[in-house]
Amino acid sequence: MAQPSQPDGRDQAETGAVEQPDARVAAVKRARAAPITALAFIVLAALGLRLWGIQWSLPNMDHLFSYHPDEGVNLAFGVLDRGELRPHVSLGLYNYGTLFFYLWQVSAAINRAYGMISLADLTSASGSPTSIASILLVGRILSAVLGAATVVLVWATARRMYGASSAWIAAFTAAITPIAVMHGHFATVDVSATFFVCLCLYACSRCLTAPTARNLMFAGAAAGLAAATKYTCAVVLVAAVATAWTAETPKTPARPARLAACLAGCALAFLVACPAVWMEFGRFWKDFSFEIAKSRQGMGLLFVDTGNGFVYHLATSLRFALGVPLLLAALVAGARAVQRRSRADVLLLAFGLVYFCVIGLAQVRFVRYVLPLMPVVAILVGALMAEWLAKGGRRAVCAAATLGVVGFATALNSAGICSTMASVDARDRALVYLRETAKPGQSIAFATTPWYWSPPLLPEFTSPVSGDSRRNAILASTSPYVLRLPAKDTEWDMAVLAEPRPDYVVLSDLETEDVLRIAWAPARPFLDALRVGYREVRFRSSSSLFGFSLPRPGYVPNDWLYTMPAVSIYARE
Repeated sequence: MAQPSQPDGRDQAETGAVEQPDARVAAVKRARAAPITALAFIVLAALGLRLWGIQWSLPNMDHLFSYHPDEGVNLAFGVLDRGELRPHVSLGLYNYGTLFFYLWQVSAAINRAYGMISLADLTSASGSPTSIASILLVGRILSAVLGAATVVLVWATARRMYGASSAWIAAFTAAITPIAVMHGHFATVDVSATFFVCLCLYACSRCLTAPTARNLMFAGAAAGLAAATKYTCAVVLVAAVATAWTAETPKTPARPARLAACLAGCALAFLVACPAVWMEFGRFWKDFSFEIAKSRQGMGLLFVDTGNGFVYHLATSLRFALGVPLLLAALVAGARAVQRRSRADVLLLAFGLVYFCVIGLAQVRFVRYVLPLMPVVAILVGALMAEWLAKGGRRAVCAAATLGVVGFATALNSAGICSTMASVDARDRALVYLRETAKPGQSIAFATTPWYWSPPLLPEFTSPVSGDSRRNAILASTSPYVLRLPAKDTEWDMAVLAEPRPDYVVLSDLETEDVLRIAWAPARPFLDALRVGYREVRFRSSSSLFGFSLPRPGYVPNDWLYTMPAVSIYARE
């Protein structure tokens, strides 16, 4: 009987020659999958933060729109067409670029077709994909997704500019930055504009090694899309132009051709994504020039006596946007970039400094204006920390400790914001109090015409219309209470406190903070009158986590207060 043959050495060698490449291929696949898995984890964490509390103040049976003043305007004029949801190019709002509104229209149309989000509110008691609440939530989810996608762009940009280690740190920083997390909850233009700003920076990073006409046009086009979302973000074109100007390789097109490709891409993308410039130039220019005038003149008392704009944004806007630990890390990272002056540093600093000058010169100084700077902050912080870690020794230990402290403090800050947004808002708690204590026929007075800052005793309080129109709508509505509003075009009208004195007076720190900050004389008699004969009941939304309130400074910027106001109800004794 024949015995089975045994493989000789040559057979074993051939077998090994087959098995070893397979093992190497598997190892390479695992090595490639690990970064993708890690990046997916960071992106999902970023998305989770932005979805946590995303239903904050959505329209319901008590208020027609949300407590964010811009969301109602954006929805009514940028998405709806005469009150109906239908895709349309000609908008009634050109104070911002139009691209985000087009993306929102498309997203809302998809939701209407498939009915994935169907919420109830005053417009649809049984729930509908076309209710105001549903459409608004679609816009918020769009912002959340673009905010999480920005983390991917930050990672890719930092990786090309400074290496893999910096990319991971930059992505983590972008995922947890407080201002990005907060505004990732809102259906507003700021997060989407930041996404396109980062897309331009990513395109510029490609041009550092391959400054082809295609890549330069891509960088310019991304800048045009950023401008078509929010006009001031056109400044990111500075980074694209700086890249085109400094690119010099044997195969690179001549400098005029490089600049032409960059500028042509920007102009073409802007005109396509914001067609009002050539379709309705008159209306476009009216709204655009209004925004320019507002930036130059200011907005009432909001930013009066806030000092130098550059100092304000550095000491206040960035302090809230980043938190103190991350702000300090960002300043050190910026100083190191100035010292290092690589081509990557130059293009990031060129955009960052010019954009900071633009917002610093304006009289309107909302915290959200610094949001487009967040990709630059994340990338430079990542580069600094990676550089320290690579040096080893004490520098690496210092970098690791700094990363731990900054990361923990920043993540805690962002988690506190989300936890607050997921909780019952102070305006809603104040509304419950009034309904439980105020009897029908009793009088409730207001220092200013009620809007997003007031407990919504009527759905019209949140209407996205002018103050005079909203006042008329409130007075024409039926209420179980006698609502005392200040006279037309007035605030802090003592007539609302006239005898018989009102049973309740409602104030919010969104109304009083700047009045108290500058000791505004016209409001003093009104506030003094409430100190006699009234008992204050205060409802406060503050940043909290796991039931513990996080520290809150004395002055909180106006748009930071949107989600965490304090409402005072003065009940007559």
